[in-house]
Amino acid sequence: MLSRFWNSCLTLATWCLIAAGATPLFAQTDWSVPRAQPFFDVPWQSRYNPCTDPGPVWSCDPTMQMQGPNGEMLDACDECNECGNGAAGMPACGALAHRRCGWYASAEFIPLFYDNYSLNNFGAQNGTVVLNDADFNTDFNAGARFKLGRALTDCISIEGGFQGFYDYNDTAAVRDQTANALGGTGNLQSPFTLGLAQQGGVDFNNFISVAMRNRYNTAELNFLYRSDNPPGIWDTYFLIGARFAEVDEQFSYFSRSNVPGPGGSTNNVLVDTKNNMWGAQLGFGVNALITRKAWIEFSAKGAMLGNAASMTSTYTNTNANAVTTTVNGAAQRDRTSFLGEMLLVGNYQVTPGFTFRAGYQATWVTGVALGADNFERDLPLLQLGPTAIDHAGQIVYHGPVLGFELSR
Repeated sequence: MLSRFWNSCLTLATWCLIAAGATPLFAQTDWSVPRAQPFFDVPWQSRYNPCTDPGPVWSCDPTMQMQGPNGEMLDACDECNECGNGAAGMPACGALAHRRCGWYASAEFIPLFYDNYSLNNFGAQNGTVVLNDADFNTDFNAGARFKLGRALTDCISIEGGFQGFYDYNDTAAVRDQTANALGGTGNLQSPFTLGLAQQGGVDFNNFISVAMRNRYNTAELNFLYRSDNPPGIWDTYFLIGARFAEVDEQFSYFSRSNVPGPGGSTNNVLVDTKNNMWGAQLGFGVNALITRKAWIEFSAKGAMLGNAASMTSTYTNTNANAVTTTVNGAAQRDRTSFLGEMLLVGNYQVTPGFTFRAGYQATWVTGVALGADNFERDLPLLQLGPTAIDHAGQIVYHGPVLGFELSR
């Protein structure tokens, strides 16, 4: 399941290298003369013009600024004889990509893959595993992120966001009708005896099915501090804040056998896990202007979260005499979980107040209780207890980002 994540990472890294190499091609002046050293030098024409083009540079003003013949700052759209109207090859009117300097809000569509680091086996035939959690299809699931922020000063902002509505679910099953040693049909071995001899009542199955469901939501509130960088294409910030994350997962196992007689047997296990995580997070972000209206943004966040992990389980067995036995179990454990998030996104400012965004995001969550990981395979423990919780699960959510931002 993780191979597609690493393939996505490789593709993303390739595009990053291409973008980095192409940056100097786009870093040019309004005279369309490329710079020899795009991050430092200004074009030689500026030495002989009364107005100096600063090139792509971050500002709170969405209108490009120029220095007039007497040292005054002028808008590129000013109608001045020396340098205002785009004549004589001077810069024409146009908005400049600018920082968030007031209220801003964004909405993004983020369909994500769900991958985990576990590999649990649920059924075998003649010693060969025929059913495990790699059989679950957890491809793109639709979700969204909404953010609202406000610049408090030139350097400090506050913003809150929510991302969620993810609900993954899938079912996998296997069937076998070959003759078995007990005079019935079915040679599917249960996970309770994998690696051991089969036993009546749980093995010699003709049908095994498993199902999973995973739900993910997260919310955060952050203070952002923008670094006081020299004028240029780079804009960086650091953040500190609080984060909440919720990972709930359910898992079910069902098997059916027609031996021993007269009625055969069924075994059904239901597992429900919950992870409610609260804590603090730190992060940083880098914006790099590519043109006057386009830039690339990279951000990374890390959160240390207190996790109140819990699980409940229900085991139901119906034996050959149609007697049903049900055993319930529950466990809870407080532990520390970690969440990391990386985002690489391209931005294009269609208007001074509307920006289009597209990119890729990956989120890692460690130290969580997952459904299949808490499926007890030791039959005496499942029947008699005590119930234990496994909270060492690891998950990766990753997928594309497509959205927009409004600002004023």
